[in-house]
Amino acid sequence: MNGQHIRMLETNRKNSGTYSISWDGFDDRGRTVPGGVYFYRLTIGDQVITRQCVLVR
Repeated sequence: MNGQHIRMLETNRKNSGTYSISWDGFDDRGRTVPGGVYFYRLTIGDQVITRQCVLVR
């Protein structure tokens, strides 16, 4: 866990509702990242939520 930024998936503000977003396993430069545990962060108003996901290759 190096704490490195991998990719920004979405930066637009959204209205209230249910949304989904998916990650294709590529970094900001279009390179494939290795399988492993990754953390993602959601910012909703003043609230920041951090969770983890597992990328299996």
